[in-house]
Amino acid sequence: MLNTQTSTFRFPQDILRFLYIIFFKPISLRRYFYEEIQTGDPSLFRLWRERKNHPEFIPIIQLAFFHILVTPFLAFPIAYLFQLLGFDVNWYGVAFGVAFGVAVGVAFGVAFGVAFGVAFGVAFGVAFGVAFVGVAVGVAVGVAVGVAVGVAVGVAVGVAGGVAVGVAGGVAGGVAVGVAFILSYLRFPLYLLQAPWAFLQTRWLGGGGVRNSPVAWDEMIWFPLPSLDTLLVQTSLKNRQEGLEAIAFVASSFRQGWAARNAILELTALDVKSANTLDSIASISKTLAWLPEDNRDEYKSLLVGVEQVSQHARAALESETIYNRQEQLRNGLLLIQRMNQGFALDKKWKFAQQMIPALQVWEHVFSNQLNEVNANETIPNVYVAGSPLVKNSKAFKGRKDLFAMLNNELVNPSGQRPAMLLFGARRMGKTSTLKQLPVQLGPQIIPVSIDLQKATTVETASGLLYLMAREINKSALEERRLSLPELTKPQLEHDPYLVFQEWLEEVDKELSNYYWVLLALDEYESLGDMKESGRVDDRIFQLLRGIIQGHPRFTVLMSGSHTLEDLPPYWSNYFINTKMLKVNPLSYQDAVELISEPIENFPLTYDEDAVDLLITETGCHPNWLQLACRETVEKLNNEKRFHAKIADVEYALAKVPQILAGDFKDLWEGSDSTDLMRSVLKFVATSEDAFVNEKDLTNAFVKQKNEFQTILNYLIQRDILVNEEGHICFTATLLRRWVAKQN
Repeated sequence: MLNTQTSTFRFPQDILRFLYIIFFKPISLRRYFYEEIQTGDPSLFRLWRERKNHPEFIPIIQLAFFHILVTPFLAFPIAYLFQLLGFDVNWYGVAFGVAFGVAVGVAFGVAFGVAFGVAFGVAFGVAFGVAFVGVAVGVAVGVAVGVAVGVAVGVAVGVAGGVAVGVAGGVAGGVAVGVAFILSYLRFPLYLLQAPWAFLQTRWLGGGGVRNSPVAWDEMIWFPLPSLDTLLVQTSLKNRQEGLEAIAFVASSFRQGWAARNAILELTALDVKSANTLDSIASISKTLAWLPEDNRDEYKSLLVGVEQVSQHARAALESETIYNRQEQLRNGLLLIQRMNQGFALDKKWKFAQQMIPALQVWEHVFSNQLNEVNANETIPNVYVAGSPLVKNSKAFKGRKDLFAMLNNELVNPSGQRPAMLLFGARRMGKTSTLKQLPVQLGPQIIPVSIDLQKATTVETASGLLYLMAREINKSALEERRLSLPELTKPQLEHDPYLVFQEWLEEVDKELSNYYWVLLALDEYESLGDMKESGRVDDRIFQLLRGIIQGHPRFTVLMSGSHTLEDLPPYWSNYFINTKMLKVNPLSYQDAVELISEPIENFPLTYDEDAVDLLITETGCHPNWLQLACRETVEKLNNEKRFHAKIADVEYALAKVPQILAGDFKDLWEGSDSTDLMRSVLKFVATSEDAFVNEKDLTNAFVKQKNEFQTILNYLIQRDILVNEEGHICFTATLLRRWVAKQN
């Protein structure tokens, strides 16, 4: 690497050194010029123009002109040697080749540099001795072309031209071109010396590392150096750090990267072969960490399987739970088996021949480790109760019909998207459903979920609108990598509703015709509480209605446990034609999946009657089902068992009402409950057959017929009761038993 501090050229002291740099170190010279004047192909004119800012370029210009004007005349003594060997030398041809090389070399070197040199310097300079050191300063600064138009060009073409003209006449031009190309561009005669040295260094000269290899002092070796990959492996086996540094150097060299790749494969195969414990397998992934970023993908594409298996081994060792360790070992074992199948299809490849027996050892290590872990296995308690499931949770089941309805509404080709209301009983999974929207909806939809129950801490409309704008911006950036205009608190201090509307217009422009925002207002009823407390007024409802009607890039989705008819009349007045989407209990199949296979490779199994009891008792209510399963897993883990019988489920179900006491009490005594509602629930709960005929139930409350029908519809809509062909019963048996005990 050249730099102005340590490698400044001097004239005439560096005549030979400059020639060496141009011929053997053109890549370093290019890097030097790029760092100094931000260009990789300077012409002599460019260097002359930059000489005041870079006085160190003056000796370079002097050295370049020396080699353009003087060095080509070496052609004459070389031609004389040819004459002594018996060749008929045409001295006029030699003189013409030298003169032409000097003239065009000066012209190209002064005017064009690399850009023109690459395009025309190679064709004309190499073929006719055009571009001597003049283009060499430019072209050599390029990568390979410097060699083509270096000293050898002028000399070789001059000599070859002179000799050939004397010998073959009309064929002379073609012979000259061929000789010049072989001598100066591909430098084949030099390679004939380098190749044996590289071979002997590996086989008989004791190595000495890459520092003694031709690749260390010649950056322009076109042909592969024999046994260079073997030398890298030998160096690495003696000193791994030194070997890795050597491999990194060769990987970035000119046309010798093959050796680095082969060495990496060879070393990896040796490492794999010697790794016979989980710890040693885990350490192999560090082997590739040193690779330069420019070369990393090339190697990792060949070794990605080895690296991934090693990462699984390390993750298994670092796992804090038995289940996670099992998962890492299973995944690693599966990957090893796939790799073995792949290598078996290419047994002739040396790397495959080494990897197949080594991977068989790895498979044995992973299998033994997995068997040991299984002996101490516990059931992972993945069930979540009382809190919403996080985005993309494995324990989230079902709701495919709900997501399908949402997608149908949102991709309406007419472009008209009505406001929607997602409603269902408490703890039915509404918030968990909203959290899955980013992974369930299309990439053009930006789902924004705002928990208005938590937002009730804001004191003014400005605070609420700021919170909404912040969440819109945050979701757009995190979920769709889209940056939207900011809205700050100070901007909202004066006339917040107007400022927010103006901000929405800016957001509309950024969304263009591709994105649109799904604004999900969870616990939307809290807006009514904020209105009653005076923190917001009717303008918040007018704003939401304006968003629905005036901003086609926005769709409002409200979520709560009430329909608009359950709320004061102003709700229905503002939100006309709202599409209703109901969150029901889980389907039977989804409930069975949640019980039996909440995650892959779930080790717990159930008796069939135990699964049926869980579904009957909970009515497929997701929160209640999660609670019952959680208690079941805890019981079995305490007893170190992996199979649940009906007695285990009965034990778990007996604890659920105690945990849900607050929720059940809210149903029994909450703001939505009335004496008549409690009477209806009690009547059904205490019926002899656990259900009542619809006609008998109606007759029992005939004196309150109108109010009774409203309450019955309310209880059925909230999935507390169900009407099955005229028979009214509880959806969940555990709730029926709890109600039956109430006074």
